[in-house]
Amino acid sequence: MTDTDETVTSSQAHSLRVWAGRIVAAVVVVYGVSVANDLLLADTRLIADRADMVSLDRVPAWSVEVQHALFGQGSVGYRLTAMLVHLLNCGLLLLVARRWTSASLAGWGTLIFAIWPSGSQAVLHLGSQAELLTTTWILSALWLSGGGRFHVIRAVGLLLIVILGLHTSAQAFALPLFLLLVHHRLARRGQPTPTWLMHLSAYGTAAGWLLWKMFTRAADTAIIDPLTNPLASLSTSQRVMVALDQGWSYAQSLLVPLRLSADYGFGVIDVSATLTTGVRVGLLLALLGFVLLRFVRHADLLSLGVLWWAVALLPASNVVSRIDLARSDAYLYLAMVGGSLSLAALLTTLSTSSRTRWIVATLLVMMGARTIAWCRDWRDDEHLWAATVVAQPSSARAHEALATALQRRGASVAAQAHYQRAIGLYPRFATAHLNLGLSLYEEGRWPAALDQFDIVCQLQPLNATAHLNRGAALFRQGLWMPAADAYRQAAELRPAWPVPWLNLGDALRAAGDEDAAAAAVDHARSLGAVLSFD
Repeated sequence: MTDTDETVTSSQAHSLRVWAGRIVAAVVVVYGVSVANDLLLADTRLIADRADMVSLDRVPAWSVEVQHALFGQGSVGYRLTAMLVHLLNCGLLLLVARRWTSASLAGWGTLIFAIWPSGSQAVLHLGSQAELLTTTWILSALWLSGGGRFHVIRAVGLLLIVILGLHTSAQAFALPLFLLLVHHRLARRGQPTPTWLMHLSAYGTAAGWLLWKMFTRAADTAIIDPLTNPLASLSTSQRVMVALDQGWSYAQSLLVPLRLSADYGFGVIDVSATLTTGVRVGLLLALLGFVLLRFVRHADLLSLGVLWWAVALLPASNVVSRIDLARSDAYLYLAMVGGSLSLAALLTTLSTSSRTRWIVATLLVMMGARTIAWCRDWRDDEHLWAATVVAQPSSARAHEALATALQRRGASVAAQAHYQRAIGLYPRFATAHLNLGLSLYEEGRWPAALDQFDIVCQLQPLNATAHLNRGAALFRQGLWMPAADAYRQAAELRPAWPVPWLNLGDALRAAGDEDAAAAAVDHARSLGAVLSFD
């Protein structure tokens, strides 16, 4: 099969419709497999607190509102939404890839993308919706940047899409580089390319967004937290080296998906620049350099896919802070667009057209079986993090996550031991201090809990929850006015949150200031608080 520049005829349109039907069937099968996946129990716990999901950036706020309006608040609606977005991405990929190659090759690549374990797992997991939506924006932008009239309108639309993508995930920073790759590919095929105005819109928006984030990001957020971003304390050369080594790990996951167990390590990063790291980085750079030279000369689909994979993972590397997701394969979702196209191109190049169908069918069966096995590779948080602690005993994150799972089950003694272990490994681990304080508070050990909340307030002075909990610990010890001050601090940090005002009313009432207490309660009511005596 050759990559020709043939015109889209009625027969080719029919071929695209046939491929679309196959892809829809594949996505539905993937969704059917996910129905019995116990991994979604973790999603259900998150869904119970919509505000928590939004605050942790697991799901964009507008996405939560849309899903609640369409499907209500439940795991089925979230899975259905994710499936529809995955299906939309497959359709966009089929349309966009048709500009780069033949209808048949675009169809094979999209079908592989539809059922690949990394892609299907992203369909399953609530925390991966940002990656799904980012892929939607990027593919939409590439479709919009194609040939046609109204170049200015297209450029404005591209600018808006870039903004939406950057609101969703850091991987949207890859869009300008994708435009360059596609531009070169289309130019070699003699097809209309993105205009300079479109390139300027993409690059200008991405650069402006990055500068704005750098100057507006709070000083205590994850971007400079060595735990969330362990590379922050390293030199630039070490950061680049380790990030490339992490890219090598992603490449291994891309070809041989790991199990949902201690293999993931929950973001554990070895920041030592070892000889093995250097060899891996050297091999990876040599491979990418060879592919880049080949792409410059020939602009073939295989090289385009490999470079797509590399560019997609660059913004999601550990040079940029990442969201706490147990399922790191979410970051492979966008990369799998290029990986699937490269694999399809490689198969059609190495085999005759009569054998391609059987080879791809066998591959899809193997990947489907892997997806099913992956769906079963989950029991609960406690078993996952217990295995991770065994494999990575020096991981503060793993100990904290295991402690949280134990605390949820009511095993507070064991949970506190792991919280202490996490703090011992990383004394500035604010989340571990906060959760340890909550565990101690539930046992009535208020002075010890107050000590933990004090540490959190020192590490994260803008953390409203920490100030609220500090006020509660002070209140329990009869320190009414210090508790009131802590509640006021929490209210200042989150003005629309009624809880600090309710607690402030209790503290002021206990201190004997009935008028101020009534005013605080009235303010909480104006913020939407519903009181039992209303």
